[in-house]
Amino acid sequence: MFSRRINEEVINSLNESELYILKYINSNKKSVESMTIRDLSNFVSYSTATVSRFCKKIGYSGFSELKFELKLDNDSSVSLSSVNHHESIDLIFKDIRNTIKLLDPKLIDEIAHSILIAKNIHLFGVGISANTVSYFEKLLFSAGIFNVYSYSSTKLINHAISMMSQDDLVILTSATGEFKPAINTIKMAKISNIKTLTITPYNRNEIAQNSYYNLNYFGELRENNGAEFTNRITTFYILHTIFECIIRKKKEGYDENL
Repeated sequence: MFSRRINEEVINSLNESELYILKYINSNKKSVESMTIRDLSNFVSYSTATVSRFCKKIGYSGFSELKFELKLDNDSSVSLSSVNHHESIDLIFKDIRNTIKLLDPKLIDEIAHSILIAKNIHLFGVGISANTVSYFEKLLFSAGIFNVYSYSSTKLINHAISMMSQDDLVILTSATGEFKPAINTIKMAKISNIKTLTITPYNRNEIAQNSYYNLNYFGELRENNGAEFTNRITTFYILHTIFECIIRKKKEGYDENL
């Protein structure tokens, strides 16, 4: 959706006129979705060619596709005051039960093994997802695993990947599986033959397709006025399941050479 395409890297790539167009669209999403490209051109006082270049620069084929995603953003906006809390609790339990069904104990065991033998563990999450990797970092510390590095910047994690060895492990969580900077990060790791573990929604997504290990969770993508607030409880559950497997292995006298 439109709101998820706009990140620090995109903003830094825009010139003054393009930033003005972006600011106008962000402030007038509902009205822009029904405009023609000439209408928008008149409102921002830039040519239709400039508007068209702006659309392509942020990843759209043209203004029509941008308007389509704006409409999706507007239609999916949720009024927080209308949330039924009993229904929310029921949905959370349903998501956890369905996520449990997706987890393969043998794969969890293999992932725990990879974490225990990794030379270094690199955790990456952006926005709300940064909280999930921060949580896992603390769990690993509590298990006596200190070769852990956490990142919330794509530039930093990509720079780190360029210096990683094939004995390192990258762990990434994503609410959509389609965040372009994260896709690029996973692809960089794949090219460098660095193992990756990603935790993504239960759908076909590019992050999962390019990962060495992938674990899926159930959970509906939720937004409010373009701001994503998807529940991360199932992600926390998966991370804690991996952690418990690590603890069990260590208590059983785990031998990293096995």
